[in-house]
Amino acid sequence: MISWYVGNDDHHQQVEVGTPWSIALPDTANRTSVSKALLVVTAADDEATCRIIVDGKVTVERTSNKVAACAENLPKP
Repeated sequence: MISWYVGNDDHHQQVEVGTPWSIALPDTANRTSVSKALLVVTAADDEATCRIIVDGKVTVERTSNKVAACAENLPKP
Protein backbone atom coordinates (compact mmCIF):
# COMPACT_ATOMS: atom_id res chain seq x y z
CA MET A 1 0.00 0.00 0.00
CA ILE A 2 1.21 3.50 -0.80
CA SER A 3 -0.30 6.61 0.74
CA TRP A 4 0.63 10.25 0.01
CA TYR A 5 -0.35 13.90 0.17
CA VAL A 6 1.20 17.15 -1.02
CA GLY A 7 0.36 20.51 0.58
CA ASN A 8 -3.35 20.92 1.25
CA ASP A 9 -4.12 18.19 -1.29
CA ASP A 10 -6.49 15.41 -0.35
CA HIS A 11 -5.03 12.17 0.96
CA HIS A 12 -4.38 9.62 -1.79
CA GLN A 13 -3.88 5.88 -1.46
CA GLN A 14 -3.15 2.93 -3.74
CA VAL A 15 -3.41 -0.66 -2.60
CA GLU A 16 -1.64 -3.66 -4.15
CA VAL A 17 0.77 -1.69 -6.32
CA GLY A 18 3.73 -3.10 -8.19
CA THR A 19 7.24 -1.88 -7.59
CA PRO A 20 8.98 0.27 -8.39
CA TRP A 21 6.14 2.79 -8.11
CA SER A 22 6.37 6.53 -8.69
CA ILE A 23 4.26 9.61 -9.27
CA ALA A 24 5.20 13.00 -10.71
CA LEU A 25 3.38 16.07 -9.44
CA PRO A 26 3.48 19.52 -11.06
CA ASP A 27 5.06 22.46 -9.25
CA THR A 28 2.69 25.06 -7.79
CA ALA A 29 4.21 28.49 -8.42
CA ASN A 30 2.05 30.44 -5.95
CA ARG A 31 2.86 28.42 -2.82
CA THR A 32 4.83 29.74 0.13
CA SER A 33 5.63 26.24 1.36
CA VAL A 34 4.53 22.74 0.54
CA SER A 35 4.41 19.78 2.86
CA LYS A 36 4.96 16.35 1.35
CA ALA A 37 4.35 12.97 2.95
CA LEU A 38 4.73 9.44 1.63
CA LEU A 39 4.03 6.17 3.46
CA VAL A 40 4.96 2.74 2.04
CA VAL A 41 3.67 -0.46 3.68
CA THR A 42 4.52 -4.00 2.53
CA ALA A 43 2.23 -7.00 3.00
CA ALA A 44 5.00 -9.19 4.41
CA ASP A 45 8.13 -8.36 6.39
CA ASP A 46 9.80 -7.16 3.20
CA GLU A 47 11.99 -4.08 3.07
CA ALA A 48 10.14 -0.86 2.13
CA THR A 49 11.74 2.33 0.81
CA CYS A 50 10.19 5.75 0.32
CA ARG A 51 11.93 8.59 -1.51
CA ILE A 52 10.93 12.19 -2.27
CA ILE A 53 12.72 13.78 -5.23
CA VAL A 54 12.51 17.52 -5.92
CA ASP A 55 14.09 19.01 -9.04
CA GLY A 56 15.96 15.75 -9.69
CA LYS A 57 17.50 15.61 -6.19
CA VAL A 58 16.59 13.14 -3.45
CA THR A 59 15.45 15.29 -0.52
CA VAL A 60 14.27 12.49 1.79
CA GLU A 61 14.83 8.73 1.69
CA ARG A 62 13.99 6.10 4.30
CA THR A 63 14.24 2.29 4.26
CA SER A 64 12.82 -0.02 6.91
CA ASN A 65 11.24 -3.45 7.35
CA LYS A 66 7.52 -3.46 6.47
CA VAL A 67 6.90 0.35 6.76
CA ALA A 68 8.82 3.38 5.50
CA ALA A 69 7.66 7.01 5.94
CA CYS A 70 9.06 10.18 4.36
CA ALA A 71 7.93 13.73 5.09
CA GLU A 72 9.24 17.22 4.47
CA ASN A 73 8.22 20.85 4.40
CA LEU A 74 10.06 22.92 1.79
CA PRO A 75 9.96 26.72 1.60
CA LYS A 76 9.41 28.24 -1.82
CA PRO A 77 12.78 28.92 -3.49
